[in-house]
Formats: sequence, C-alpha cells, structure tokens
Amino acid sequence: MKARFCTNTHGDLVDVKELRAEDRNARGPYTCLGCGNGMLPVLGKIRVHHFRHTSDAEIDCSHETYLHRAAKMAVVAGFTAACREGRQYKLTRNRKVRCMSAADLFPDGCSKPEAPEVFDLTQWLDTAAEEVGVGGFIADVLLTKGGEGARLLIEIEVSHPCAPEKLASGLPILETKVSSEKDIARLRTGITIDSDRGRGFNLSPLSERFVDRCSACPKEETVFIIYRSGKVQMTSQSRQRFKKILARSSIVHWEVVTDKLRGLRPVERIDAFLKAAHYEGGVNARTCLQCRYGAISNSTRQPMVCFKQRGKILPTGINKATNCLEYSPVQTYDELLQARQNRAADQPSDRDDPREDNLIED
Repeated sequence: MKARFCTNTHGDLVDVKELRAEDRNARGPYTCLGCGNGMLPVLGKIRVHHFRHTSDAEIDCSHETYLHRAAKMAVVAGFTAACREGRQYKLTRNRKVRCMSAADLFPDGCSKPEAPEVFDLTQWLDTAAEEVGVGGFIADVLLTKGGEGARLLIEIEVSHPCAPEKLASGLPILETKVSSEKDIARLRTGITIDSDRGRGFNLSPLSERFVDRCSACPKEETVFIIYRSGKVQMTSQSRQRFKKILARSSIVHWEVVTDKLRGLRPVERIDAFLKAAHYEGGVNARTCLQCRYGAISNSTRQPMVCFKQRGKILPTGINKATNCLEYSPVQTYDELLQARQNRAADQPSDRDDPREDNLIED
C-alpha cells in the first residue's frame, strides 16, 4: 500500500510531502499506520512521493485503519501546533445571515441562505488527546481546557458514523468524514461541519448575523407602483435594485405585493391595489381600470378591453388612459363594479391573445 502519512518512533505524524531527498530518513524510522510494519519514503523525480512498506512480501494492511489513525493524529498534531504557535485551528460552521442593506424600504431585512463562518477552537480549548474516556464513551479525539470543564469530542467517520447513543449523550461532538488522504491533510488546519464532510451535535446554537451589504442581492420582491403621471406598474426586482427605483421623485406611492395576492392574474392584482390606494387611500391614478369604458376580460393574456375605441371593442393596456381623450373615471369603487357588470355581457373572452407584457406599461 502506498501512503502519504506514517508515524515515527517519536509518535509524530509524518507527511511525505514535507520530506526532502537529501534528508529523507532524518525523521525516521517510519511505521505504517495501517499495519505497524516499517515504511520507506519514495522521493523520486517522476512518480508522486509516497511511503511504501519495507518488505515486498504480501502484508495484511487495513486502509480503513490507516485513514482512521492518521485522521486522529492529524487533529491532535494540528490542534497542538496551532496552540503552540499562536495560530488558529479552524472550525467552520454555518450561520444564518440577514441582510439589512435595504432595511429602510424592507424593515424585515433579507434572510439569506446560511453562510459558512470560521471560529478559532484555540480560543476556548488548549489540549488535544486521542482515545480519551468521557461520560461513559471513548472519544476519538478529545479537546479540553486546562482547569475548566470545557470539552469537545472529535469523531472520525471512515466506514460508519458515530453511534446514536453517543450522539444522544448531550456531549458536544464534531463528526468529520474521512475517505481520502486529502481529508487527513485538511484536518491538520481545521474541521468543517454543516456540510457533506461533517456534522455537529449538541453544540450551542449560533445567533443570526446581521450584515449591511451583500455582494449580490438574491432576494426579489414584487412591488406595485403609482407614478405622478397617474400610470401604474407592477414589477419584480431585487431589493437592491428597488433602492434605486423607489428613490425616483416620479413615484408617489408603492406597496409590496404579498403572498395572498400572488394567485391572482397581474391585472387583478393591480386592480386590488388601485382599490386600496386610489379609492380608499386617495392616491391619484389614471388608468383604464378606473374608466367606465374599460373592462377586465376573461383572457389570461388579454387582460383588458376598451368599449370606446372608434366604436369597436378592442384590447387595451392599463396605462393607455394617461393620454386618452375618452377617459371617463368612475368616482367610487362600487360604481366601478356596477359599470363593469353592465359591460360584462358585451366583453369578448376568446380573442387572439397578444403578449401580456405589452399590456402593462411603465
């Protein structure tokens, strides 16, 4: 078996990538972590550097044992060196993040997907040891704090996960998967959980972190807008984009489209907002929805028709009323509903459908 890692007579974990050809045996003799037999470093110029068994005879060497032992030693060696040298031994775990960059418009902020955050385990713990008993269980590696009760179990998953009874013990546990020598190498600098390579159990929960900026805003909102001209618009944009849009002086009113209206057609949503903003709130608007000659059709893509276009019943856009000489606004919403009912028998329901986005203008 070729191996990247082995141990020496001092019990140190040795990485073949750290050896030089001129002093290849300076840290030896080397012992296999999978079977306990002697190992030799192979440091040629062509093949990948590795350790091999000193004997050419067939040896019963367990790859799983090798990975498990090397991983435990990597954690202990990495953590101990970090404490000694005053550097971090990293624990990477996910924390919920809420972006408040558009809080002036959307006070609840934007709940983003969990983001990885790095913690330094040497800030809370200072000692690492293999195969230590704690709470009736044996930890693969136990991190502790001298003179204090702080403790953290590191469990190495090679072929099977941590026993359910150990997970249910209430002991704080980091379980990390090891399937290759790359996994062993990364354990010398830290552990990552909340991913496909590791999990955490019985850990203190992390509070949500608030940030005031995002590199990219993934959160979209749908907003209903009334312009000073009387035109209306319903548009979906990112919250960051809305910070610029809603700052325009031409906008006199806006509202977020809530989930309870998302099942309606766009024209029906706009009509509901006009009822609240114009008829109940007194915000000035000038649309075909307010006109006694306008009617909402049954078509999904031809939402409105006009009964006053050169004596014909023709499709129209919601904002055509802005420059229409025939515009005749109805003063109350109840009167508007009555006018629509009077027109209902005459409106077409099966015209060729034009593009919907041509019927709702900015």
